Amino acid sequence: MNISLLDPIGEWNPQIFREFKGRLNNRNVFLGIGASLAIQLLLLLYFWVQLPSRKIELYHPYCTETEGFCTINWPEWWKDLHHSFSWILVLTLVVGGVYLLVSNLAEEQRRGTLNFIRLTPQSTYTILLGKMLGVPIIIFLGAAVALPLHIWSAIAADFSVPLLLSFYVLLGAICGFFYSLGMLYVFLGGTQGAIAAGTATFCLWLSLYTDFGILYDYYMEFQDLQWFWTAIADNIFAFRGFAIFNCLLWIYWIWRGLNRRFKNTTATIFSKKESYSLVACFEINLLGFVLPQINLFPPSNYVFENSIIALALINLCWFMGLIAMLSPHRQTLQDWARYSHTQNLKYSWQDWIFGEKSPAPVAIAINLGITIGIFLPWILLYPIDSKEQIWAIAGIFIACTLMLIYAVLAQLMLLIKNNKRAIWAASSIGIAMIFPLLLLGIFQVNPDYVPELYLFTPLPFLGTEYISLNGFLGVVLSHSSIIAALTWKLKQQLRLAGESQTKALLAGD
Repeated sequence: MNISLLDPIGEWNPQIFREFKGRLNNRNVFLGIGASLAIQLLLLLYFWVQLPSRKIELYHPYCTETEGFCTINWPEWWKDLHHSFSWILVLTLVVGGVYLLVSNLAEEQRRGTLNFIRLTPQSTYTILLGKMLGVPIIIFLGAAVALPLHIWSAIAADFSVPLLLSFYVLLGAICGFFYSLGMLYVFLGGTQGAIAAGTATFCLWLSLYTDFGILYDYYMEFQDLQWFWTAIADNIFAFRGFAIFNCLLWIYWIWRGLNRRFKNTTATIFSKKESYSLVACFEINLLGFVLPQINLFPPSNYVFENSIIALALINLCWFMGLIAMLSPHRQTLQDWARYSHTQNLKYSWQDWIFGEKSPAPVAIAINLGITIGIFLPWILLYPIDSKEQIWAIAGIFIACTLMLIYAVLAQLMLLIKNNKRAIWAASSIGIAMIFPLLLLGIFQVNPDYVPELYLFTPLPFLGTEYISLNGFLGVVLSHSSIIAALTWKLKQQLRLAGESQTKALLAGD
């Protein structure tokens, strides 16, 4: 390809020029265009063979008449083709782009070339934007070749221009979100593009399954969906607008983390102070979906219980990610421990809450408190009997204590003398979460038989419904003892790490 054509792009963003120069060779361009044309041809052939013959006796979805002759309903045929094409377009751009981006960044990080890029005068945003737009350029080229057929199928299916444009805006927002998330995965220590792409596929499948504004007419089954009493599914534009808003909101937060980690590879993704705003933003967003339920008539215990369980599962995944983003590693903790003895008590507590290098469990506890504070009024205002409310509050409290156990355990594992400490931390939490459930499943222990055991699993709500007051207090005491023991061990390890670091520095002098 003629490199001089890329000079204006290089003046705007040198990193994009570097990526384009390495990828836009004749072989890659022909492969990208050829693959795009082949997929379009196969899609057209598939739908062509779905067309009925002129004489048909049975009902066919593409017939407007069935008495003797079949008049083909071409708008319906084009609509189905366009929907399938949209799915292929979204999956290819997101999954393929995430895979290439993660693999490229992980490779550059492994070879050390990313450190040289950091030394350039370009800003973090310029470099990472160049990566995001440059690495998947062949996929973008294939998508551009597919646009004429995609647009034509939309026109033939009688879709309006604003509807089509809103799809492209949403597609861009979804790609931006998943690409940003993929880069964050690399800076958290991830190296496998296939894992990131697989995760993106699963998340995207969920959004496509619920038709989160991606397609045109299937979203109507969610037309009662409200967010802070605002009907966001009254029409497709409101639905897509809400999806775009959320994508942009989380892109903003992800890029704050990317900027922080790119400048300092030993820093946590977010500072503790930032995490409090981040958690409040996330939880208020979730609250918007469940708050309108307090106006349900008649009140539904079933809806309330399902909402509580859904919120618990979402927050379990959320806080697992938060622990990874806030927990500093061994060297950072050693530096903090070495200087902490010179700080007075007041400053020390401020450092645990806001410090850049202090352990994460206190910040995790504060974020759990923020979460409880946001959802507790909703639970108390929900028009159900007090027994259900107590069940929910007890379950949330136990879930929070479990999360604290996981946070302290992860911080302990990140303090060990092992280059694979992040894997050890993730494995330890995974065992702590899965092993109790596995044992209960093997021995077929029902929640109503020994509910106390379920309060040691990530699904404590299964047991709080059946547990007695004495049993609940016993579990709380057990959780508190585990937290106290792990915290004592963490403080001991921090003290030893600080002493060994100080001795090493004195020996060096």
